[in-house]
Amino acid sequence: MGTKEFRQSLIADLREQGAELARAARRGETKGDRREFREEIWTLRLEAAAKAAGIDLGKLGPRKSDPDKALLAAMMKASTDVANGWLSARLQMGTPATWHGLSSPWVWDVG
Repeated sequence: MGTKEFRQSLIADLREQGAELARAARRGETKGDRREFREEIWTLRLEAAAKAAGIDLGKLGPRKSDPDKALLAAMMKASTDVANGWLSARLQMGTPATWHGLSSPWVWDVG
C-alpha cells in the first residue's frame, strides 16, 4: 500500500486524528462535530490512497465491483477506521454487503 513514507504518514495522521478527537471531547463538541471531523479525515485519506494507487477519483467506473473501487476500499479499511456506509456512498459501491468481500485487505494484500 504505497511507499514506506506513505504508510508512516498514514500512521502519523491517524495519531493526530486520535489526539484531535480527544481534544474535541474535552471542549464539549457534539457527536455530530466529531463525525464531521472523521469524515473530513476519511476524505483526505481516500484522496491520498487514490494518489498512491494512481487512481483518479473523478474517473471511477460505474460498476459497483470496479477493481479500482475495490482496491481503494481495501486500502481504506486496512489503514483507517472508515465507516462502511460512508465508504459505500463515497465510492458508489451499493450496500456494504455488496462489496465487503471484494475489499478485504487479504484479497488485495494491502495490509
